[in-house]
Amino acid sequence: MTIKTLTIGYLVDFMEHIRPEDLEEVEVGEGRPLRDTPVAALLKSGCLCLVDDETDEVYALGGCADNIIWMLCTTRVETNKISFLRYTKATLKELLQSVPYLYNAVYKKNTLHVKWLKWMGAKFIKETETETHIAFMFEGRKELDNV
Repeated sequence: MTIKTLTIGYLVDFMEHIRPEDLEEVEVGEGRPLRDTPVAALLKSGCLCLVDDETDEVYALGGCADNIIWMLCTTRVETNKISFLRYTKATLKELLQSVPYLYNAVYKKNTLHVKWLKWMGAKFIKETETETHIAFMFEGRKELDNV
């Protein structure tokens, strides 16, 4: 797997294969359909994509800025879980070399994301005011010492 800059082609591939739970997470969190997000805004935002080296298929979109980390996945992560999780855990470890913590909130109904965040060592802080999301964070290297 490789992290690449988002292109229109990768965005089209992503939208054709987005996990339904991830789509719902965006729409509940943003209060609007993902399709209403301007393509130009995504392309200029520094959004990255995780792409399979052999097939050039998109597994996820994501980014990290101002200690906020986020990722949305395609259905492909469910068929190649081990490679995906190993790669993302190693990438998280690298990111935490340069910042003291990373954080965000996860949609509670996206149970696969919650499970993966736990596996990666996320510390769950509290539910959001609307109780649809749970705030989480990764601190330093503590959670990733066993990678």
